[in-house]
Amino acid sequence: MSEEHISRYRTLLSQHEIWLGEIAVKIEIRVYRDNQTGRFQALPSHDIQVPEIQRSPYADIAPRPDGPDYVLGKLISSLNSYYNLGVSSGAAPSASWLVPNENPWS
Repeated sequence: MSEEHISRYRTLLSQHEIWLGEIAVKIEIRVYRDNQTGRFQALPSHDIQVPEIQRSPYADIAPRPDGPDYVLGKLISSLNSYYNLGVSSGAAPSASWLVPNENPWS
């Protein structure tokens, strides 16, 4: 492939669906490899925001060189951590905790 006019090039490596605890909302996760930098990134359809403990939605999506399994695990761990913090603070799990990303795959 000629890359003359390509400003960004990445490969979709895997796609996953998860449900977090008692929340009946599907979270889709796509794992990409940036073919220019070699870094990996897991991007979720939703971030988590537990109002009782967070000011803004969050999910760990930083690109990393550590491989696709690592970035997927890091993202899932961050979602689980905030879910567990919310539950341990006494908040009832709610679908409102999951904030849809407007353009999750960009």
